Amino acid sequence: MDLSTTELLYAGLSVMAGVVGVFWKLHLNAVAKTDEKLKHCEESHTAVHTEMINVKAEMGYLRGRQEGIEGLAREVLEVVAKQAQACEHCTSKTFSLAPSQQ
Repeated sequence: MDLSTTELLYAGLSVMAGVVGVFWKLHLNAVAKTDEKLKHCEESHTAVHTEMINVKAEMGYLRGRQEGIEGLAREVLEVVAKQAQACEHCTSKTFSLAPSQQ
């Protein structure tokens, strides 16, 4: 059986088309897997972003609360210091809330 150049050319092109088809199918499978991974990453990103917003809000609340507590403590200390300076009975180094016993 003698094969002509045209027949060999057709056979070669058919093989090349088959190889291209296999590679194209592999490419489509890889794209599908990548799309699935991307979808999962986007969902995770959205969940993490939502959690970050919640944490930032809670942190802001706690910072405000801490500043309020510290401000209140400063005010209490200032009032106590003013009262201690004004108090005639508080001239010693020790300070007692109980009335002095004489």
